[in-house]
Amino acid sequence: MGEEAAMVETAPSAPYLSVMDQYGYQLGKVIGHGSYGIVYEAYFTKQKAKVAIKIISKKKASEDYLNKFLPREIQVMKGLHHKYLITFYQAIETTSRHYIIMELAPGGDVLEWIQNSGPCAEPLAGRWFAQLTLGVAYLHSKGIVHRPESQPRCIPPLGSAPQAH
Repeated sequence: MGEEAAMVETAPSAPYLSVMDQYGYQLGKVIGHGSYGIVYEAYFTKQKAKVAIKIISKKKASEDYLNKFLPREIQVMKGLHHKYLITFYQAIETTSRHYIIMELAPGGDVLEWIQNSGPCAEPLAGRWFAQLTLGVAYLHSKGIVHRPESQPRCIPPLGSAPQAH
Protein backbone atom coordinates (compact mmCIF):
# COMPACT_ATOMS: atom_id res chain seq x y z
CA MET A 1 0.00 0.00 0.00
CA GLY A 2 1.31 3.43 -0.89
CA GLU A 3 1.81 6.37 1.41
CA GLU A 4 -1.46 7.94 0.19
CA ALA A 5 -3.51 4.86 1.12
CA ALA A 6 -1.87 4.73 4.54
CA MET A 7 -2.91 8.34 5.16
CA VAL A 8 -6.54 7.47 4.41
CA GLU A 9 -6.51 4.70 7.02
CA THR A 10 -5.00 6.79 9.84
CA ALA A 11 -6.94 8.44 12.61
CA PRO A 12 -9.01 11.43 11.55
CA SER A 13 -7.50 14.88 11.77
CA ALA A 14 -8.26 17.46 14.45
CA PRO A 15 -11.16 19.16 12.58
CA TYR A 16 -13.05 15.83 12.52
CA LEU A 17 -12.50 15.32 16.21
CA SER A 18 -13.53 18.79 17.35
CA VAL A 19 -16.83 18.67 15.46
CA MET A 20 -17.52 15.10 16.49
CA ASP A 21 -16.59 15.77 20.13
CA GLN A 22 -18.92 18.76 20.14
CA TYR A 23 -21.84 16.47 19.23
CA GLY A 24 -20.77 13.61 21.50
CA TYR A 25 -19.23 11.22 18.96
CA GLN A 26 -15.90 9.41 19.30
CA LEU A 27 -14.61 8.22 15.93
CA GLY A 28 -13.19 4.72 15.67
CA LYS A 29 -11.89 2.65 12.80
CA VAL A 30 -12.55 3.19 9.11
CA ILE A 31 -15.23 0.78 7.88
CA GLY A 32 -15.76 2.05 4.34
CA HIS A 33 -14.68 4.38 1.58
CA GLY A 34 -16.67 6.22 -1.06
CA SER A 35 -16.01 8.61 -3.90
CA TYR A 36 -16.36 11.68 -1.70
CA GLY A 37 -15.62 10.49 1.80
CA ILE A 38 -14.99 7.87 4.43
CA VAL A 39 -17.29 5.90 6.76
CA TYR A 40 -16.19 5.41 10.36
CA GLU A 41 -17.44 3.28 13.18
CA ALA A 42 -18.09 5.66 16.09
CA TYR A 43 -19.38 5.75 19.64
CA PHE A 44 -22.20 8.13 20.57
CA THR A 45 -21.36 9.00 24.18
CA LYS A 46 -24.77 10.54 24.96
CA GLN A 47 -26.65 7.33 24.08
CA LYS A 48 -23.79 4.91 24.84
CA ALA A 49 -24.23 3.28 21.44
CA LYS A 50 -22.12 2.49 18.40
CA VAL A 51 -23.04 4.25 15.15
CA ALA A 52 -21.66 4.70 11.65
CA ILE A 53 -20.61 8.16 10.46
CA LYS A 54 -20.13 8.98 6.79
CA ILE A 55 -17.87 12.03 6.48
CA ILE A 56 -18.15 13.70 3.08
CA SER A 57 -15.51 16.18 1.99
CA LYS A 58 -16.95 19.23 0.23
CA LYS A 59 -13.62 19.61 -1.59
CA LYS A 60 -13.87 16.13 -3.12
CA ALA A 61 -17.60 16.14 -3.89
CA SER A 62 -19.05 17.63 -7.05
CA GLU A 63 -21.31 20.69 -6.86
CA ASP A 64 -24.13 18.60 -8.34
CA TYR A 65 -23.76 16.00 -5.59
CA LEU A 66 -23.59 18.61 -2.82
CA ASN A 67 -26.47 20.76 -4.09
CA LYS A 68 -28.87 18.16 -5.52
CA PHE A 69 -28.17 14.55 -4.60
CA LEU A 70 -26.99 14.83 -0.98
CA PRO A 71 -29.86 17.06 0.28
CA ARG A 72 -32.36 14.72 -1.39
CA GLU A 73 -30.63 11.64 0.07
CA ILE A 74 -30.79 13.14 3.58
CA GLN A 75 -34.44 14.13 3.15
CA VAL A 76 -35.36 10.63 1.99
CA MET A 77 -33.37 8.89 4.76
CA LYS A 78 -35.12 10.98 7.43
CA GLY A 79 -38.50 9.60 6.34
CA LEU A 80 -37.55 5.92 6.18
CA HIS A 81 -38.32 3.63 9.11
CA HIS A 82 -38.11 -0.12 8.46
CA LYS A 83 -36.42 -2.93 10.35
CA TYR A 84 -34.47 -4.04 7.25
CA LEU A 85 -33.10 -0.59 6.39
CA ILE A 86 -30.26 1.24 8.09
CA THR A 87 -31.72 3.95 10.37
CA PHE A 88 -30.71 7.57 9.80
CA TYR A 89 -29.98 9.50 13.01
CA GLN A 90 -28.54 12.91 12.21
CA ALA A 91 -26.86 15.10 9.59
CA ILE A 92 -24.28 17.73 10.52
CA GLU A 93 -22.84 20.26 8.09
CA THR A 94 -19.72 22.38 8.54
CA THR A 95 -17.96 24.68 6.09
CA SER A 96 -15.80 21.82 4.80
CA ARG A 97 -17.72 18.59 5.46
CA HIS A 98 -21.05 16.81 5.81
CA TYR A 99 -21.44 14.21 8.55
CA ILE A 100 -24.18 11.60 8.14
CA ILE A 101 -24.80 9.63 11.33
CA MET A 102 -26.64 6.34 10.96
CA GLU A 103 -27.17 2.93 12.46
CA LEU A 104 -24.11 0.70 12.49
CA ALA A 105 -24.45 -2.75 10.93
CA PRO A 106 -21.98 -4.50 13.26
CA GLY A 107 -21.47 -7.49 10.98
CA GLY A 108 -20.94 -5.40 7.86
CA ASP A 109 -22.83 -6.11 4.66
CA VAL A 110 -23.56 -9.37 2.84
CA LEU A 111 -20.61 -9.00 0.46
CA GLU A 112 -18.18 -8.55 3.38
CA TRP A 113 -19.71 -11.51 5.20
CA ILE A 114 -19.33 -13.78 2.17
CA GLN A 115 -15.77 -12.57 1.53
CA ASN A 116 -14.85 -13.32 5.15
CA SER A 117 -16.87 -16.50 5.72
CA GLY A 118 -17.37 -18.00 2.28
CA PRO A 119 -20.67 -19.16 0.83
CA CYS A 120 -23.60 -19.31 3.22
CA ALA A 121 -26.13 -22.09 3.64
CA GLU A 122 -29.23 -21.93 1.46
CA PRO A 123 -31.67 -21.30 4.37
CA LEU A 124 -29.58 -18.30 5.47
CA ALA A 125 -29.39 -16.98 1.91
CA GLY A 126 -33.16 -17.36 1.69
CA ARG A 127 -33.73 -15.34 4.88
CA TRP A 128 -31.37 -12.60 3.65
CA PHE A 129 -33.14 -12.48 0.28
CA ALA A 130 -36.54 -12.26 1.99
CA GLN A 131 -35.29 -9.39 4.17
CA LEU A 132 -33.81 -7.61 1.15
CA THR A 133 -37.09 -8.03 -0.72
CA LEU A 134 -39.09 -6.61 2.20
CA GLY A 135 -36.74 -3.63 2.48
CA VAL A 136 -36.94 -2.89 -1.25
CA ALA A 137 -40.74 -3.34 -1.23
CA TYR A 138 -40.94 -0.76 1.57
CA LEU A 139 -38.82 1.67 -0.48
CA HIS A 140 -41.07 1.12 -3.49
CA SER A 141 -44.18 1.72 -1.34
CA LYS A 142 -42.68 5.14 -0.53
CA GLY A 143 -42.06 5.87 -4.23
CA ILE A 144 -38.31 5.33 -3.91
CA VAL A 145 -36.21 3.30 -6.32
CA HIS A 146 -32.82 2.33 -4.92
CA ARG A 147 -30.03 2.58 -7.50
CA PRO A 148 -26.63 1.87 -5.96
CA GLU A 149 -23.71 3.71 -7.57
CA SER A 150 -21.66 0.53 -7.83
CA GLN A 151 -22.34 -2.87 -6.31
CA PRO A 152 -25.44 -3.42 -4.20
CA ARG A 153 -24.79 -3.14 -0.47
CA CYS A 154 -27.26 -5.47 1.20
CA ILE A 155 -27.00 -5.03 4.93
CA PRO A 156 -28.73 -7.69 6.99
CA PRO A 157 -28.62 -7.40 10.75
CA LEU A 158 -25.52 -9.57 11.08
CA GLY A 159 -24.90 -9.48 14.82
CA SER A 160 -25.14 -13.25 14.60
CA ALA A 161 -27.82 -14.07 12.05
CA PRO A 162 -30.55 -12.22 10.16
CA GLN A 163 -33.72 -11.40 12.04
CA ALA A 164 -36.58 -13.87 11.94
CA HIS A 165 -39.68 -12.74 10.05
